[in-house]
Amino acid sequence: MKTLREAVSDYLMMRRGLGFKLRHVEHDLGSFVSFMELEKAPFIRSDLALKWAMAPTDRAASLLGAALKRRARLRTVPERH
Repeated sequence: MKTLREAVSDYLMMRRGLGFKLRHVEHDLGSFVSFMELEKAPFIRSDLALKWAMAPTDRAASLLGAALKRRARLRTVPERH
């Protein structure tokens, strides 16, 4: 089985082969992979993805975290009939 870092590398290579530049995406994915490695996570878990996304150290991750927080709030709002 491939490591997460290998899978990301393959993904970026495939997307670049299709003509995408992906400079910012590469940085963000690399940051995420490094975080997952520090957490010693063998696979992606939603709790760790949220923890990474909500960390204030990286602007892109912070923006994703804010979007995820908004989405979580929307799920907790009861439906009105």
